[in-house]
Amino acid sequence: MNQQNLIFFFFFSRFKNTAQAFRLTQGFLLGSTQQLLDRVSASTQDSIDAWKKINPEAVHEPEVIKAKDLITEAENSKHLLSSLHEVTHRGDEVDAKLKHVSCELSSFMASHVQQNLELMLNTAKSQCASVLSSHNEARLRESLGTKVIVPPEFINSLVNDHIGLEVHNKINELNLIMANHISDRLIDEVSLFNNILVHCVTLIFVI
Repeated sequence: MNQQNLIFFFFFSRFKNTAQAFRLTQGFLLGSTQQLLDRVSASTQDSIDAWKKINPEAVHEPEVIKAKDLITEAENSKHLLSSLHEVTHRGDEVDAKLKHVSCELSSFMASHVQQNLELMLNTAKSQCASVLSSHNEARLRESLGTKVIVPPEFINSLVNDHIGLEVHNKINELNLIMANHISDRLIDEVSLFNNILVHCVTLIFVI
């Protein structure tokens, strides 16, 4: 994970509300690469403007049209990371799944514990049949009572607060890795094409 990713993850891992965490990191979006894009775009635009003064028809040249398109994309790329983040605002889906898992787990645990109780009582009856009469078994079951009930709040707290937080953090981390990778690659490509076109437009201007 590069330095920018680490800085972003430092904030994301502390906020379940990813939008809040992302806003705190907005200052990192205009990095050195994006500032370079501003300079390259400005240089390209200056070359186009200078060429148009000499040849007004230059606006129709393929290189100029492509350069103008890339200037627009260079500006768009500065906000790409933010846009990529916006489309991942799907935390409600995760919370709904966690709630479903919580209900399933509560039901499973209640059934599992009850089955264990039956297995234990059957084992006890097979080994101590005369002692564990029907009357004693009933009293034993009654004495256990609420001791063998899994509190619903235990499951809710475990799944929603602890596991849920880790799930949200991992999803946020993966979203960040994907968004940064896409953004960095596209910015690199825009920067490369802009540099090539600056050279092309400059050559045409000299010729």
